[in-house]
Amino acid sequence: MHPKWIHRFELKPGKWVFHPSAEAKDAGRKIKAEVDAVWTPPDYFYHLRAGGHVRALQAHLGNSSFLHLDIRDFFGSVSRSRVTRCLSTCFGYSRAREMANNSTVQHPMVKGKYMLPYGFVQSPILASLAFANSALGTRIGQLAADPNFAVSVYVDDIVVSSRDDASLAERLPELAIAATRSHFELNEAKQEGPASRVTAFNIDLTHAVLALHQDRLKVFRDLFNSSDNEQQKNGILGYVLSVNTAQATELSS
Repeated sequence: MHPKWIHRFELKPGKWVFHPSAEAKDAGRKIKAEVDAVWTPPDYFYHLRAGGHVRALQAHLGNSSFLHLDIRDFFGSVSRSRVTRCLSTCFGYSRAREMANNSTVQHPMVKGKYMLPYGFVQSPILASLAFANSALGTRIGQLAADPNFAVSVYVDDIVVSSRDDASLAERLPELAIAATRSHFELNEAKQEGPASRVTAFNIDLTHAVLALHQDRLKVFRDLFNSSDNEQQKNGILGYVLSVNTAQATELSS
């Protein structure tokens, strides 16, 4: 049996990155293609559609109150047995178990626990499928279907918005309970709102306006001004422009 990963490192406390072997990459591409063929993610899973995190935040510009949630150790929370259960309805138990075995690794810190690794080709879609099938994913889906709310999910970041703080404040305990039932842990240190402004992906979100957080804008400005690489500068300018036109004009002036 070929090894699944070549090396691993701890990106930050509790978050491990695994570099898959060539054989594991090939297996991952096949598994991803198989899941893509039978499962259509919700429209609000922005990490699995064009536009990325900027489009995820743009979905909330019509509202004035925002709630930002983060799932701690998202991939590490998805066990081998959970992957098997999620896949078995589409592929049968035998193939689902094979796919789960090929997609999970021994947890670096918890003996006997197998998890989805950050860095494998198929991990994002399998983690997303597990999330969609969980109690938390179900509650998020119900909110997304409610015209009083807007919802976006980008991997482990969840943003819910409405027209007033009270509506979101009522939903927050429900989401916390659903997360516990799903064996997902909400990271309270990164939680924001309900509030008129939250920051996600280093972007400030307010009613009708997205703007790069000033700390991140300074990083881009310093890099833009010091770079002699026109391709790099155009890339920076293009990204800033996708977030906020006024900030892009300021950057290039």
